[in-house]
Amino acid sequence: MYRALIAALLLLLPQLATANWPQRLEDQRDAFRDAWQRALDGDASAIRQNQLLLADYPLYPDLQAAWLRSQVGKIADSEIDEFVSNHSGSSAVRDLRYRWAKSLAARGQWSKYLAVYDTEYAQSDDEILACLALTARLRTGPDSRFAPDALAYWMSGKSRATECDPVFDALEQQGLIDDEHRRERIMLALKKRKFELAAWLAKPMQDEDQELVQKWRRMRHRPATALSKTDSLADTDNNKELLIYGVKRLARSDFDAASAAWSRIETAFNFDASERRSVIRSLALTSARNHLPQAQERIFGLERHMIDDTLLEWGVRIALRNGDWLGLLQAIAAMSNDNKGESKWQYWQARALEASGRSDEAASVYASLSQSRGYYQFLAADRLATPYEYNHVPALPDEALLLRLETIDGLVRAREMFFVELHGKGRSEWDQSVKALNRQEKAQSAILASRWGWHSRAISTAARAGIRDDLSLSYPMAFRELFETHTTELGLPTTWAFGIARSESLFMPDVTSTAGALGVMQVTPDTGRMTARQAKMRYRGRYTLLNPKDNIALGTFYLDRMYARFDDHQVLATAAYNAGPHRVARWLPKDEAMAADIWVELVPYTETRGYLRRVLAADVIFHWRLTGETQRLAAIMPPVPTSAN
Repeated sequence: MYRALIAALLLLLPQLATANWPQRLEDQRDAFRDAWQRALDGDASAIRQNQLLLADYPLYPDLQAAWLRSQVGKIADSEIDEFVSNHSGSSAVRDLRYRWAKSLAARGQWSKYLAVYDTEYAQSDDEILACLALTARLRTGPDSRFAPDALAYWMSGKSRATECDPVFDALEQQGLIDDEHRRERIMLALKKRKFELAAWLAKPMQDEDQELVQKWRRMRHRPATALSKTDSLADTDNNKELLIYGVKRLARSDFDAASAAWSRIETAFNFDASERRSVIRSLALTSARNHLPQAQERIFGLERHMIDDTLLEWGVRIALRNGDWLGLLQAIAAMSNDNKGESKWQYWQARALEASGRSDEAASVYASLSQSRGYYQFLAADRLATPYEYNHVPALPDEALLLRLETIDGLVRAREMFFVELHGKGRSEWDQSVKALNRQEKAQSAILASRWGWHSRAISTAARAGIRDDLSLSYPMAFRELFETHTTELGLPTTWAFGIARSESLFMPDVTSTAGALGVMQVTPDTGRMTARQAKMRYRGRYTLLNPKDNIALGTFYLDRMYARFDDHQVLATAAYNAGPHRVARWLPKDEAMAADIWVELVPYTETRGYLRRVLAADVIFHWRLTGETQRLAAIMPPVPTSAN
């Protein structure tokens, strides 16, 4: 079918080449968009109706592969094999080949499956395909390495894919998995805290093996009770590991009880120095993260070699919370040179010097810090009331190189995927192609992506190429008209919304977070539904959230709700957009208002602290890009009020 079709189309290419190319390309994109879903659904007419127009389109093989994916198991494997072989170097066949490989296994074509697996997937970390490969080796007559390989794969601290079940059943039936193997895997599962797997493995074992697993499960669910009943435990390595786990787990919910339990069992068991240090350090860190009394003493009461940068960073935050500027200086002084050289700790060192009456020393640190661009750098400039240094250096285009890059097959295909809204595929194609380029080519590729309006790839590629000072590449005003329309209606700063969107998604309209948030402004389905009701917008689930127009409308409306909820306090509203309003309300100071820079540093969530810094700095940079004027962080970071207000 395809050989005849391709031959016929080749005769037409001279005619196609004379067409108006820019208009033809737009027509091809329109035709591809129309045909893509139909081809995925198995409609062959989607290809036939567009074959004349799309024959020389870079994504035409993808359209063919989409239809073939729908036909796997229905048409001859030889037809798919031929297509895959003809396009072996193209990503067009990636999804087709994967589905075909799984279909070969499902239909018991084990020899063919192994040939595909060994050629394409043997070096991958795809667990399903690896399990199917073991099954294929079993079904085609196990070789001498089959049993050791299968047993090694079984010996894992986590559950394997169900596709491995026939292989593991065969090992069981042949008596190749004995109690010692099970005990070894149970310990692997316990170390990874996979208690359900450990319990399943222990079912056919002796009572003492089952009791071992139950002890860990009890320690997980009721650590206080389990730690109160340690008299019957023997002084073994396994039991000591269990007790250490229990103390650390209990400390999360009841620090005082955990400390008391440790004081009691520390002398009852023969813990070595390393085990003792592990518990003491963990308790000190937990006390700091929970802002508990004596946390500072716990940290600095440790032996010097036990105090690392992580503990010292929390020591700084404790000192900040307590207004202990001398303690803060001591904590920073004890950090490694690399860590204390970070802009964050330079800024807080200067703040502590200033608060301690050492203004000249503080001014020197502020002045040095304020010569560059960023959250702490802008804060430093605010302390001195000096201008911000944006250090904008446009990347110079190399037009000859740009022309050459535009002909690279992978970049051409990535471009077309972007323009036909196959965003995820396009990013994968782009990243794979750019990986092979040298630094200069990467830099020019960032310019190329920016010219196409593909802002996420411009931002990420510029960073990879070390281009950090071209703010038009790194801080693009994507979807500008939509943002300006909605923020103007709501009375919000447009640049703030830009900062939110850049931090949330790099302006990607299709991206989905691990928490299920979608789109440019990363709106969750629940928030989208609620906000659409409040905004009197039609809501159609994912379709609405993945549409940039609707997503930006919902995201800015929700941002405005957070702004109103926290009395027009931009810092608190930004934190609420990321972590939720209820958490932010819990984080408000209890007794008196707090300087906003201190409040940001004390936010319990590492993710939210970083998010606040990124968004606030981005707001300043976008404001400068949009207006040419400076909006100072001091103006948008007033003191954080108490929860009573």
